[in-house]
Amino acid sequence: MKKKTLVNLLVFVLFLVSSALVSAAPRKVVVGIGNAFKPYCYLDDKGNIAGYEYEILKEVDKLLPQYEFEYQPQEFKTILLGLAAGKVDLGAHQFEVNPDRQAKFLFATESYTNFILRITTLKKRTDIKGIADLHGKKVQVGQGSNDAWTLEQYNKKNNNAINLVYTTGSKDALTIKNLEEGRVDAFVFYQKNCR
Repeated sequence: MKKKTLVNLLVFVLFLVSSALVSAAPRKVVVGIGNAFKPYCYLDDKGNIAGYEYEILKEVDKLLPQYEFEYQPQEFKTILLGLAAGKVDLGAHQFEVNPDRQAKFLFATESYTNFILRITTLKKRTDIKGIADLHGKKVQVGQGSNDAWTLEQYNKKNNNAINLVYTTGSKDALTIKNLEEGRVDAFVFYQKNCR
């Protein structure tokens, strides 16, 4: 008799636990997502979140009913800061991996793009053919970007030979204007047709 009561009690407890798990509200996952990096994550002309990363995350969210994704569009430079501070749970902005970031954050093991970075300058500049030619010159880099990190590492080994000019959320037109007006000598950019 006691055995039967114990089994019934155990079945009842399992039923309650499974019912609670099934009926529990989904856990909210706050996603810090870029707002100006087409085609990956940006705001469309109506101010709605758009892009490849957003579309992928929507599909992942559909596959995980126990979670509900809440999106917070942000500038590139703030997403990892928010992730480190616990203000967002997931960062989405075509982040490149480097040892500093890898020490702080968990990255996916599968990539979906490859970027070939190039030193970019005006055509009339014939004095810049490689990284050593940037010594003493001003190079525009995005604050917190992987190209900034790469050149910072180069500078550590070469007595700060390159003058880095940091920008936040710089548009292509502004970058070109900075080159044309001599505020910078070069910038690092990816070859667009390499995806």
